This record gives sequence, structure tokens and C-alpha cells, in this order.
Amino acid sequence: MSATVTTLDYGPAIEITVTSKLHKADYDEFIPQLKQAIQQYGKIRLLLDMQGFHGWDAGAFWEDLKFGLSDASHFDRIAMVGDKKWEKAMATLCKPFVSGTVQYFDRAEKGAAQNWLLEE
Repeated sequence: MSATVTTLDYGPAIEITVTSKLHKADYDEFIPQLKQAIQQYGKIRLLLDMQGFHGWDAGAFWEDLKFGLSDASHFDRIAMVGDKKWEKAMATLCKPFVSGTVQYFDRAEKGAAQNWLLEE
């Protein structure tokens, strides 16, 4: 798998670590976990750690689009951690499509991203 999902012990927060190009099978794995958390908490917080993220294949892009259209309003905060300029740009581009707050953090700031995610 290109992604690992961790349900964080501190509240309605989930971390997804992406280590290569995302495929439809990755979405088949983590979308049900996100939907379960949304059903349980209503709104969730997401830490997206892009460790070697190389984009999506067509199937994954379609799954991402479908999920975004149906569930983007269920995110309270999204912390995106990366080390590439295009990843930072991606964080900026997704802001209008998410009802919650989206913030980008450089790789060295992952601890700050986790703290921000948990702030009240």
C-alpha cells in the first residue's frame, strides 16, 4: 500500500502517511476508516504526512474527488506535512473545498503540525 492510516489516541484525529503514488486500492483501504470516524465524531481532524508522495493514478484521483465532494464538510482541521513546493501549493488549492481549516507544515515542523491539529 502507498498509504498508512493511524487513528490517533487523542480525539477525533487520523493520520495518513503517504509514501508513494496513491492508487484506488489505497482509497479502498482508508476511505472506510475516515467515514467511520466521521460517523462517530461528526467532524474529524486529519494529519496528511506526505513522505514521498508522488500524486495519484487516475483511479485514486477519481476516488479522492468523489470523497471530497461528499465529505469535505466533515473536516475540522487538516494539517498537511511535506517538503515540496507543489505540496504546499496543493494545500492552498484545497482550502476553498474544505469547510475546516487547512494548514501546511514543512517536514521539520511535523511536531508543530500535530500540536496545531490538537489545539482547541
